[in-house]
Amino acid sequence: MTNMKKELVVMWVYDKESYERILHLRKQKLKADKDNHPHITFAHYELVDETKIIKHTDKFIKQVNVFNVTFDAVTLFDETIVMTTPFENEIKRYYEIYHKKYQKYLNTYTMIDNFIPHTTLITNEDLFEPFKDTFKPLHLTIDKCQISWVKADGFEIIKTYELKKVG
Repeated sequence: MTNMKKELVVMWVYDKESYERILHLRKQKLKADKDNHPHITFAHYELVDETKIIKHTDKFIKQVNVFNVTFDAVTLFDETIVMTTPFENEIKRYYEIYHKKYQKYLNTYTMIDNFIPHTTLITNEDLFEPFKDTFKPLHLTIDKCQISWVKADGFEIIKTYELKKVG
């Protein structure tokens, strides 16, 4: 049995249409047939008390509205193909508000100096070159926030928040 650290993530999740567009892109261009739960992780904690993070997120989420993101590039993180979006606008503003607490529990990748907002598409670097040449910017909508334990085979979502719709 694998001994995994207790890792808790807080992630932005796409609305149904955006979610389906990502899955379609993965299937058509990258031949990926498994749903990898597309999202943007904006906090990845190690060895943290989940009740503190839930209470913190309960307060934070009251000030968060549905928002849009534009993925304008693809890149490789090790062997993994990801779409990236600039660290600006709502992504940056919400990141800065949220991370006023519990920074000492963040893993390296979600600390402010290292954070690159992205969505993982597939782990297969051989597909990168042909894919990057055909990638076109994607405009997507975030309408949920989720808190989840990281498991060897995916996520164990423990709480989902619906973001406020404006207008």
